Amino acid sequence: MNDKKVSLVLSGGGARGMAHLGVIRELWRRGYSIHAVAGCSIGAIVGAMLAMGKLEEFIAFMETDDGDAIFKQLDFTFSTNGFIKGQKLIERFQCFAPDCNMEDLSVKLVIVASDLRTGEQVVFRSGSVYRAMRASVAIPAVITAVEDSGHWLVDGGIINPLPLDCVARIAGDLLIAVNLYAAPLIPEAGKSISIVSGGVHDDPTFWEQIKEGWQNMTGWKENLMESLFESNNGKYDFFSTLRIMSEISSKRLAEQSLLLYPVDILVEIPIASCGIFSFGKIKELIRLGEQKAESALVRWQLNKQKDKQRSLLLNQIAKFWPFFKKK
Repeated sequence: MNDKKVSLVLSGGGARGMAHLGVIRELWRRGYSIHAVAGCSIGAIVGAMLAMGKLEEFIAFMETDDGDAIFKQLDFTFSTNGFIKGQKLIERFQCFAPDCNMEDLSVKLVIVASDLRTGEQVVFRSGSVYRAMRASVAIPAVITAVEDSGHWLVDGGIINPLPLDCVARIAGDLLIAVNLYAAPLIPEAGKSISIVSGGVHDDPTFWEQIKEGWQNMTGWKENLMESLFESNNGKYDFFSTLRIMSEISSKRLAEQSLLLYPVDILVEIPIASCGIFSFGKIKELIRLGEQKAESALVRWQLNKQKDKQRSLLLNQIAKFWPFFKKK
């Protein structure tokens, strides 16, 4: 086994995906080489930036204005399938990471989307990086779907939030997965789940900017938007309840994927770490990813050493067993 060659799988999970950045940094720090990456939703964005060699530029952009840079790229629209186009953000990414074809990248990139028409997953291995990325991040009813030959492509996490079955592998590599749908879903009373404060509830800054943009277009919908996007202040309102339902479903799908496709190393980021739109906590989330990756890698190394010692012991027993039998 080539213990330093890695096939990396990055799950969806909104702002928790900033922990992906910390995991990758920790892998690099320890001398691992990532030769292939697969992801969906936020995992597709981070995976694409990694494959294009633009991860540090992406981090610098995301840290702009204390993590609020992404909110300044929200382009609202009148549409029956979403109220954010997402094109402005893609264009901003292209300023520091120009588009290219996936098949031309040195790191094998796979991006997963979902087809609303057929209910099947769509796996991108070639063609425009940004077209695949844009399809995979299309949160249904929020970010508009991508139309492709009569098919409507949306967030890959709906069907396969942890696409272990799609990543490119080579003989002897390590399969490492970063699952942003780990338990617990909500922080237990009086207990700190991570270094990220605030728990599963979102940064109110996001909702304030969403409401402002939408209300500028559709003032007559003010009452509806108040009920949908009001800061929950630690309580489960209409929107956060629907979101938790979605998180539970994704958590279960990720668990099923891990049962079907066992990994060598699993890095788990709890759902309770932060809200799905808490991009303002990027520095804390990167640090969380580094810590969780370090723990997982140390645990794997210890288990590897134990297995080696056990194997040596069994070999010694087998070597001297005939002598003991004669005695």
